[in-house]
Amino acid sequence: MNIQQTDQERLLEEGGLAPMIADESSEPGNECETISLRIGGMTCQSCAGIIESVVGCEDGVESIVVNYATEKASIKFVPQKISIRKIITAIEEVGHPRYNTQHSY
Repeated sequence: MNIQQTDQERLLEEGGLAPMIADESSEPGNECETISLRIGGMTCQSCAGIIESVVGCEDGVESIVVNYATEKASIKFVPQKISIRKIITAIEEVGHPRYNTQHSY
C-alpha cells in the first residue's frame, strides 16, 4: 500500500469531494469510484441536464446524476481514465462553480 497521498486524495481533502465505495464490477485495473460534489449557479433543471450531458460525454465518466434541488452531483468514474480535476473543470467550463462540501464515507 502506498502511504504517500495521491493527487486525487489531496483533491478530495482540499476540494470538498466526498469519496464513495468503489464499484467492484469493473474490469481489473479500471475500478470505478464515485464522488459526490456540490454545484452552484444552477437556476433550473435544464442546468442540471446540461452538466449531465457535458460531463457524461467525458471519457472515463461512467455515469453522472445531478440534482438541481439539492445542488449535488454524484459522478461514477474510472480514475485511470479521467482525473477529478478534469471533471471539476468540465463543470466549471459550463459556468457552474463547485462548492466545498464535507467529506462523507
